[in-house]
Amino acid sequence: MIDRAAVYQAWAPETARWSQWVKPVLFSALEEMAADEAPPCYDLAWLPSQPVVLVLDLPGADAVWVGLQAARRGYRPVPLYNALPAPVVGSAAQVDVRPLMAALLAGASRLPTLPDDAPPAFLLHAERSIGTGQSRVFDNRAVVFTTDFPSANLLLSHGLRQAILVQARPGPPLADLCHTLTRWQDAGMEILSRGVGDDQPPSRCSIPRPSTYKAVFYRVLEAIGFRRNVLGGFGGYPPDPSAGG
Repeated sequence: MIDRAAVYQAWAPETARWSQWVKPVLFSALEEMAADEAPPCYDLAWLPSQPVVLVLDLPGADAVWVGLQAARRGYRPVPLYNALPAPVVGSAAQVDVRPLMAALLAGASRLPTLPDDAPPAFLLHAERSIGTGQSRVFDNRAVVFTTDFPSANLLLSHGLRQAILVQARPGPPLADLCHTLTRWQDAGMEILSRGVGDDQPPSRCSIPRPSTYKAVFYRVLEAIGFRRNVLGGFGGYPPDPSAGG
C-alpha cells in the first residue's frame, strides 16, 4: 500500500518555502507503478551560478527527471500537475498522466535534502492541453493560471530576478503560461529560455502578450472547453450525446 501522504510530503516538505504551490492532484491518485528504468539525463552545466527560477515545461515525465537533476544542484522541484488520471485503471484519457505518477512515486526516494529556501524549479506537463482528439474518453486536458505560481513580487523579494523556461525545443511558451511569464516580466524579472538538450546558454525569451492578459474573466476564458473535477484539478467525462436533455 502506497503512503500517498508520505510521497506528497517528500515533494512538499512543510517548512520548505515553495511547498504551498505543489499541486496535490496526482499524489491523491497514486498507485503502485514502475517508472522508466532509464529516465532521460541532461547536462545542466548551463545553470547560472546565482539562483534563478526554473520553469520546466516538458513532455511526458521529463520535467520530473530534469527536476531531480536540478535538485542535485540545489533547486527545489515543485510539481504543478493538476490533471487527474482516468478513474478506471487502463481506460483511455485525453492526456496520459500515468508516466508522471510513476516518476513522482519513484522520485520521492531520490530527492536530496535541500534547504528550505532552495530556489524553485516548477514542473509542468507540456502536453497538458493537447489531448488525443478521441471523443467520449476521460477529458483531463488542463491549463495553468497565474495563481498556480508565486507572484513576481514574492520572487523578487527573495532575490530571484531571473527565470529560465526550459522546453523540449526553443520557442515561445504555451499560451496559458504566457500570462504568468508576462506578469513576471512586467514586474522587472528577466525571462530566458532554452531547449532542454541545447548546447547553447539560455537566451532572452520573447513572450507573446495574451489577448486576454489581465482581463477580469481570463480564467473563465482560458478554461473554456476544459473539464474541472469536483475533487480538484481537471478531469471528467464528456456528456453522452445520446442522453438528450
